[in-house]
Amino acid sequence: MIKKEILNKLLISILLLTLFISSLSMAIQILNIVNIGYKTDFQIDVPPLVRENGYRVSWSHTLNLIAFDEKQEDGYYDIYAMKPDGSDVRCLTDTSLLPKSHKGCAEWHPSGRYIVFTCQKENYFGSGIPFLRKWFDKLAVPGIGFNCDLWVMDNNGTKFWRLTDIPTKQRLLDKQDYTAIIHPHFSHDGSKLVWSERIGSADNKWGEWCLKIADFIVDEDGPHIENIKSHQPGFNQPCFYESHGFSVDDKRIIFSGNLEPGQDENHLDIYTFDLETMVLTRLTDTMDEWDEHAHYSPDGEFIIWMSSNGYGMNTREDWWNYLRTEYWIMRSDGSDKRQLTFYNPNNSYRVICSDCSWNADGTKIAGTILVVGENYSKGGIIILDISDIRNATMQMWDNSLGPYGGDRKNIVIDPHNSDILFVDSCDNSGVWVSKTAGESTGDPNNPAWRHTQLDRGYTEIAGTYDEEYTYIFAVMGGKNSVYRLKYSKDEDPANKKWEESVFKEGKFLGIDIVSDPYRPNRIVIYAIDSDTHIFRVFQSIEYGRDGSWKEISFTDPPVDYNIDIGIDSSTIGFDEENEDLLYLALVYSDSNNQMTSALFSYNLEDEQWNKLSDEIHGLITSFSITDNKIYMTIGHSMDYILVVGEKNNSRYNWEYRDIVLEDGTVLSSCNARGIIVAPYDSSTLFLGITKSLDENINNLDVRGLYKSVDGGLTWKRVAKPDKSYMCYPKSNSIFFDPNDSKIMYIGMTNFDCIRKSIDYGETWYPITEGLNGINVFGVAVKDDMVYGVVQSAIAMNNDSLTSNNWVYRQIASSNGKVTANLYGGVEIDPFNSSIILVGAGHRHDTLSHNGGIFRNANHGYSESPIEWRRVLYDSDPSDNLNNPQIMDIYFSKTTPGLVFAAAMINVATMSGERGIYVSFDHGLTWDWIYKTSDMYYIAGDPIDSNIYYVVGSSNNGGKIVKIIVE
Repeated sequence: MIKKEILNKLLISILLLTLFISSLSMAIQILNIVNIGYKTDFQIDVPPLVRENGYRVSWSHTLNLIAFDEKQEDGYYDIYAMKPDGSDVRCLTDTSLLPKSHKGCAEWHPSGRYIVFTCQKENYFGSGIPFLRKWFDKLAVPGIGFNCDLWVMDNNGTKFWRLTDIPTKQRLLDKQDYTAIIHPHFSHDGSKLVWSERIGSADNKWGEWCLKIADFIVDEDGPHIENIKSHQPGFNQPCFYESHGFSVDDKRIIFSGNLEPGQDENHLDIYTFDLETMVLTRLTDTMDEWDEHAHYSPDGEFIIWMSSNGYGMNTREDWWNYLRTEYWIMRSDGSDKRQLTFYNPNNSYRVICSDCSWNADGTKIAGTILVVGENYSKGGIIILDISDIRNATMQMWDNSLGPYGGDRKNIVIDPHNSDILFVDSCDNSGVWVSKTAGESTGDPNNPAWRHTQLDRGYTEIAGTYDEEYTYIFAVMGGKNSVYRLKYSKDEDPANKKWEESVFKEGKFLGIDIVSDPYRPNRIVIYAIDSDTHIFRVFQSIEYGRDGSWKEISFTDPPVDYNIDIGIDSSTIGFDEENEDLLYLALVYSDSNNQMTSALFSYNLEDEQWNKLSDEIHGLITSFSITDNKIYMTIGHSMDYILVVGEKNNSRYNWEYRDIVLEDGTVLSSCNARGIIVAPYDSSTLFLGITKSLDENINNLDVRGLYKSVDGGLTWKRVAKPDKSYMCYPKSNSIFFDPNDSKIMYIGMTNFDCIRKSIDYGETWYPITEGLNGINVFGVAVKDDMVYGVVQSAIAMNNDSLTSNNWVYRQIASSNGKVTANLYGGVEIDPFNSSIILVGAGHRHDTLSHNGGIFRNANHGYSESPIEWRRVLYDSDPSDNLNNPQIMDIYFSKTTPGLVFAAAMINVATMSGERGIYVSFDHGLTWDWIYKTSDMYYIAGDPIDSNIYYVVGSSNNGGKIVKIIVE
């Protein structure tokens, strides 16, 4: 019979053990995977698995084989080897020569002759008691390693040698603590081993650990280790260490741990430790993120590691239910950190990256990932191509290049001097001019681009000329003015004043301006009357002279349209022979309220409409006319992309086409725009594609500029957008140099840039910066860092403005839509300066997706807009409200993690969330605590740090909300 005291101690021990297991979160290990199959209702944007359920990888540089461990049907892990393509898989440890238990954390010897691994002991306290054995089996899995030893085997799995026999608890009441071993690694010369070992309990989550290094010796007795040394670098406190290997010269070891005072075990950082000088170097410093699994590249230049950076890592018991990680890369000294993968933008699933291993030439890694969705879990080994990492650099703004605003549509090339270019802007920065054909000067004091004196406004431009002068015209949305710049050949257009005149009294929307390519004296403006919703057209035949603007009267178009919605002309063209003939692509809603377009000609002399095309469900975004053909691009249609009309007497026979690439790939149901026929060859065409509407190819990035040399029968993409900025060509934004048709320009939208080609559109390069911003909506300063929010990008300076060197980063939601206006400014977490919050929103209904709060936990640095995680957008999915326009963000100065945000609704749509939000975890998650009014500004009580005030408005006037934090 068991004595009562012993029984109580046993029950207490079991209880403590159960609590210990439930709270254990040692290292990111992918355990107990439930394979439900690959049936999902969402697209998973990760590389294919070469081995499902394989984890903890080691790539032999000698044999080109990958060793890994995998869970078996009996619940234990075994070690396998395979070729990098997933073929020739062999189990190496399914043998009676080893204990029937967990084996894993396999690591190749550099010679390829041996593999070191961890193996669970046969005997320890609890191994003979079934329910305790079940618990300890969970703690012995590879990567947690309780009650394990180091073993080594030959590369065929035929011979095995135990390297350690670490003491562990054998009896309930003995004083020996439980021990553990994880992640052994060989040095590059094969003479040493490093591993992590648990040596006892401590007043923390995971106990006391150390790093151990030993000489690895092979002699007549076989492989064994000698001269074991222990290291516990840091601040003389019990903590966790996980070994990751040696530097290329074997002078340093690299590992992760929670070495900093107060640092949680879930918030590991990466360190190196010099074995000669005993100098500890911290490579990552994200106290609230998980950094682990760091491995040197074969040449020692780079380190790839796994990080939760940008997604946050909490320390709650259910942390696993929220975990997201990516692979990151940095130089071996810790500089130039950048995110390598972007697997987590989709809210339908989470991706957890963990261990990885380089191949011999440093062009690939074998990685291990787990994809988790609702009722879905699948993971294993991927092969990631990283051959271009040396070409990736942190993009710096060089103001010698010129305007840093994006979304530029139109380029005007001076016919008298092709080195003079003008560009317009959608970022309120007016009109810019270059006198170097857009080419960089290399001199920041003499930039390639300069503001003209029309330096504000959301502009659209056109140009023309006579024998002596060049004329540039600009219109602005919502204004009935036209601006004209007139300069002679010997004048500097940057120093000339613009003339302003009114083309018509009234209110207009969607104002466009074009010049007649056949009659230089003719300029045409077309716009929507805001009262009648009908398009109106105005022209000047006197080079836009003040007082020369006349309205063109149209009879009612011969179409049935919804008069409440109106009718518009999406684009206007001219006839080379007949100056009274205009071509108009009319767009309207039919009797079923479906968007419909048709191409018409209109004769100004006899006021007659002629319908040239059939009605098309979609939007005619552009057309181009030759002697006997008309080409039209279609957007917002699942049926058409390109429509070609061939003239037969006075009528056109129409053919409906997809975009067929030279390799036979068919791009169907895409948004196309901006078609133009080359002036030197009527069979050479260019057009832009913005995106695909076909769900079957929605994962294919089709955006870019396409060229055809056979009249549009086949195409090839000659320019594609920068993947960081989610860009595509603007409508009708392709321009040829009038003096040299092999030189071309294209305007890109969504904050890309102006591109230039000097080889007939075969290759392209940028001649303006691709970052938007002239309006500054907020500034934040911390230490040497200065952050400024400029329209749709965040600008960062890291030397307290000692220099004018800035890094610009854009921000986008997870679906890739770039934010439009960052009205809410920028704020720095006072308790963790790596966390930056930016408030977004837009006052325009067509950009209603851009609201909310975006968060970055890497001091604002990123390679892709989606690295800024949107943490606030839809607080209550059941109320059909979302997209708050953030007006202010306020971090508590006294309570770590406490943040407030104030928001108003979108003033264009008069809908969306508004009110006050609070976060208790440094802006990672938010609660909507006040919903009834627009709120604008937040302030903390200077006397009582638990009181905050938020100012807003209501139907009855101003509103002040007092918040008391208890």
